[in-house]
Amino acid sequence: MRSINDFQINAAGQVAFTGEYASGNQKPNGVWTGSVENPGLLFSTGSTISGLPNNERYGETEFFNLASDGSIAQVVKLTGPLENTALVVTSGNTQKILAESGDTLAGLSKDLTIGRFKNISHSNDATAVQLDIKYRSGIGVTNGLWVYANDAFQVVAESFDRKVDSAPEVENTCRVFTSTSSSDRPNFRMLDNATLIFQATVRNYSTGPCVKGNAIVRYNASTEEYSTIVKQGDIVPGAPASTFSDVELIDVTPNGTVYIASDLHTPTAGFRPDRKWSYWAFPKSGAARLIALEGEATEVGNEARVFSGNSQSLQMNDSGQVAFRTDFGDKKLATLFGGFGHTGQPHSVITSPGASALNYALDRTATLPAPFKSSEFFSKLGVPSVDTKGHLIFYGEVTSSVLDSVTSKSIWEVDLEGGISELVREGDSVSISGLPKSIGYFAQGVRENYTGNGELFVTATGGIALRTALDSNYRRNDAIVYIDPVAP
Repeated sequence: MRSINDFQINAAGQVAFTGEYASGNQKPNGVWTGSVENPGLLFSTGSTISGLPNNERYGETEFFNLASDGSIAQVVKLTGPLENTALVVTSGNTQKILAESGDTLAGLSKDLTIGRFKNISHSNDATAVQLDIKYRSGIGVTNGLWVYANDAFQVVAESFDRKVDSAPEVENTCRVFTSTSSSDRPNFRMLDNATLIFQATVRNYSTGPCVKGNAIVRYNASTEEYSTIVKQGDIVPGAPASTFSDVELIDVTPNGTVYIASDLHTPTAGFRPDRKWSYWAFPKSGAARLIALEGEATEVGNEARVFSGNSQSLQMNDSGQVAFRTDFGDKKLATLFGGFGHTGQPHSVITSPGASALNYALDRTATLPAPFKSSEFFSKLGVPSVDTKGHLIFYGEVTSSVLDSVTSKSIWEVDLEGGISELVREGDSVSISGLPKSIGYFAQGVRENYTGNGELFVTATGGIALRTALDSNYRRNDAIVYIDPVAP
C-alpha cells in the first residue's frame, strides 16, 4: 500500500477502505473490504464491473458507506469514453449498479437527470443517495434525495422550487425540502429497517402556520410515509416558553435513536430572544432526552462551572451513553464528560437551568498514571468516542512542565470513575502484514477539535480501529491499526 484514504468499520468488525498501491510502474487505486484480519481487494483501477460494457471500468472510489451486514455502497469514477460516475452496491459476490450520472430518475413532478452524486448512506436493505440534479430541459435544480429499496428508486425530497407545488407535507402545513450537506458529513442516515432519517428544510409554498427552518424527518421506504422528529419552532419539552431553532442532525444509532444539536430560543423583554445551545437524544419511542444545555451547572473535579462557549462535540453508543467535550470558551479548559443525559427534560426555565446529568471524566489537570511523572500533564485533549462500556476513547498529548515539550502522543481510555489507561502511543511497535512497524503519527491528532468521523471507530464489541502513519512515511496515512476489546 502506498496510502490509505477513507476507512470505515462496522459493528461486527468488518472493514472497508480505499487507497493507492504499487503495481509495477503503476499506482492503481482500489477499495478493500472484509474482516479486520483479512480484508480483500474488491475493485482496482481497470477492474470490470458487472453490468457495464467492457470499455467502462472501475477508476477509483469517490466515497462509500459500509452496512452492518458487510455490504458496501460506493460512488465510483469510471474509466472509458463517457467518464461517468456510478452508484454501485456490492453484497458478497453480487454487484449491482443502481444508477449512473446522466441517468433519468422520476422526481416529484417530472423526470430528472442525475448530474452528480453528492452523498450516500447504505443499510442492509436500502441505499439513500443525495444528488445534484437538473430537469431534462436543462434548467438546474439544486439537489434531491432518493432511496433505493425493493429494486426501485423512490424520490424523498427535492430542493425548493416555487414554480412547482409538489413537495410532501407534514404537520402544520409544512412541506419538506432537501437540506444540503458536505460530502464528508452527510446529513441523512439509512437504517436497516428501510427507514431514512434526514435533515430537511420545511416551509410553506404560500401561507400557513408552518415555521420556516430546519427539521429532522423520518421517511419509511416501505410505506412511503413521512413524520417529523423535531423542527424549527417546536416547543421544548417541559419548557413551554422556549422553542427549538437551528436544528442540526448529529447522528443516528443503529437502534434508531436520533441525536441533534439545536439552539433554544426564549422570548425576552428586548428585541432578541435568549439563545442557548443544546444537545438532545430522540429515541425511537418515548420522550426526548436532554443531554447538555448551555448554562447547566456541572462539577469539574472540585470546581463548579457552567456550560458555556461555542466549541462542543458529541459522540454516542447504542445504549445511550455519550462522550461530550466542551472547552467552556477557553481551549485550556477542554473537559470530557460521559454517562447518560437527563431522563426527559427537567428544566422548566431554560434561561436559568439547573444541574447537568453528565459525569465529569477528566480535563487537563487529571493525574496521569505511572510511569508518567507528576510534572507531566495533558496539554491536548481530542474529541472522544464512547465504547460499549461507556468509557471514553480519545487522542491526548502529554507535556512535561520541566522540559516544556511534548513527551507522549497517544490514544487513551478513561472510565467514569477517573481510571485512565494509555492504549497506544506514537513510537509503539505494531504488526502490519506480519512485520513489526512503528507508529509515527496519529491522524486524529491533526486537529484538537477533530470530530471522530473517518479516523477512529469503536465497534459494538469494544474494538478500536484507527488510522495511522508508519515511521517510514511520517504524516502519511498508510496503516489501519485495530485494538482488540479489553476484557471487562
